[in-house]
Amino acid sequence: MKKPVETVSNSEIYELDRGTASPREKARRLKILTDNGTPYQSYAKRVGPGLEGISIELKRLIDRKITPALQENIGAILDKRFPEVYCDVRVYPNSQDEEIFSIDEENGWNDDNLHVLVNFVVSIPEDDSLDSMARATLLSFFQKADDWTASDPKISKLKKKLKLYDLLNIDVISEAMGNLPFNDFDVAEYPGFNLEIDCDGVIETKFSKLKVAALGPEILSKRIGLKTPLELKTVTPKNAKKEVPVVIAKLLDALGVPNIDPSKLKKTDNLYALCGYQDKTCLSLTKSFTMHFDVLTIIGAKEIISLENAVDFAIETLEMREDD
Repeated sequence: MKKPVETVSNSEIYELDRGTASPREKARRLKILTDNGTPYQSYAKRVGPGLEGISIELKRLIDRKITPALQENIGAILDKRFPEVYCDVRVYPNSQDEEIFSIDEENGWNDDNLHVLVNFVVSIPEDDSLDSMARATLLSFFQKADDWTASDPKISKLKKKLKLYDLLNIDVISEAMGNLPFNDFDVAEYPGFNLEIDCDGVIETKFSKLKVAALGPEILSKRIGLKTPLELKTVTPKNAKKEVPVVIAKLLDALGVPNIDPSKLKKTDNLYALCGYQDKTCLSLTKSFTMHFDVLTIIGAKEIISLENAVDFAIETLEMREDD
């Protein structure tokens, strides 16, 4: 009798993306994928810069209020068993087919739905493990209706105090997604997405490293190298692709991020990543950038989250003025 072929589920691949699988389990899954002719590729390579950028921005949104609230109360929520927590966000094509994980260069995405996966990852002491009860307790904070935790006065009171279910739900994510540009994705054919909130854990010795990795790729050090002062020229629709990186570099220098070499910037660079994942710095950068073109507010426009978006904004703004 032929031995059944082993497979790796989507959820197990997602765990590889987060880096939270144990070394033994990671090796097992990687071998199965390789044996099946579908070797594992990193999250960034599978989904492309557009969805990776959106993942970064959704995490950025969650990290403003939700993650700090969880961290401040994680001891009370999980009975002081797991001392730290961070948020990991991934956006995937919504499919059960492993082949959907890759982009078809000729036809774009093989599937137009998106799956937004938000994982709150706790630090697990070496003498403990993440059990289903602890996981369910944390996840209950994102469920507005009464559930089994209603019988626990302490947890029930804390849920009503924090109201995390009002800060993270399908409506909140939908509004955020509506303001984000979709590179490599046809918004006109975009039917929707689903939101999954889950809980994962990692041994405490790996927690800090994975917490940093969950922010996104480290690109800042790779874009530094400028040795001479930048000459800022007037930006026009024709030279925008060349001159906008110079504007970005000059603004970053003024904001305390010096020596960015415009020639090293890539159009897919996420500006938040370029700011070293400092939210206030990035907010100042995008605001200063629009003001450089005498634009105080952007009504109905997509947010500027990448260098490519910044170039597009400059060209569209300048062309509109030429038409007036």
